[in-house]
Amino acid sequence: MTVLAVTVLLPVVTFLSAYRITDRVSQGAQWEEKGYFLSAMIDLQPAANIGSLGLTLSLGSFLVVAFVRHKIVKKQLGAQRCVLLHRASITLAFIAAIGGDGVAAYQHSASRTVHNIFAATFVLCALAHFCLECFIEWRGAASVPFAAPLSSFATRCVHTGLCAVAAAGCATFLSHVLFEELGQTPIGIGKLFAAQAEIATVSAFVLYLCTYLETFRYAQIHFSISLRDNLGRSMSGVLLNEYGDDGAPTPLPIHES
Repeated sequence: MTVLAVTVLLPVVTFLSAYRITDRVSQGAQWEEKGYFLSAMIDLQPAANIGSLGLTLSLGSFLVVAFVRHKIVKKQLGAQRCVLLHRASITLAFIAAIGGDGVAAYQHSASRTVHNIFAATFVLCALAHFCLECFIEWRGAASVPFAAPLSSFATRCVHTGLCAVAAAGCATFLSHVLFEELGQTPIGIGKLFAAQAEIATVSAFVLYLCTYLETFRYAQIHFSISLRDNLGRSMSGVLLNEYGDDGAPTPLPIHES
């Protein structure tokens, strides 16, 4: 629950704070020059510092959420259904996080080309991740219905709608970047509409994560560490004493009273 809350709320707080700081520092000139893009909000100091920290933490928590969700859905699906698609989905989530970290590290003012490459990597991989998750839910429901509230019919419909909004927004603002910003060829989108499409895309991602709330309320995370010796035997029945003269740990048997 805490990790999910951080993943949803921290980027919102980060961009709102960065917007207020950038607006105050630039006296509105930043929006006239670059538009109301999320990238423009974290482009100037000190908003860039806040944006880098907030995005890095948000993407780290996003990976935890994606991994936990991956395990939950895998348990519901079983070991044999949608294995490749499910693995592809979690892989895309990790690549998206790397792209997002690149966006935070390379502001638009530092390197427009590198920033745009990382931004495209993030949004396309995140879109593919959520679309695959949605497809897996529908495919799984067609064979063996999920138990509510993990993937009810209403939830699957909401996921489908959010993916459609994200896809439309992604196509709109990436077209603006490719044709109007880089290619200098007007196609009728403009900075304002492209910025609105970008914000709508990221908002759809965040809202998609919000739908995990009911599932995560009943989920528990446990970490287990097992230790084995050089012969591959389990060390669960011994304690390791201080290192001996030969540098190897000395196992001591555990005596139960």
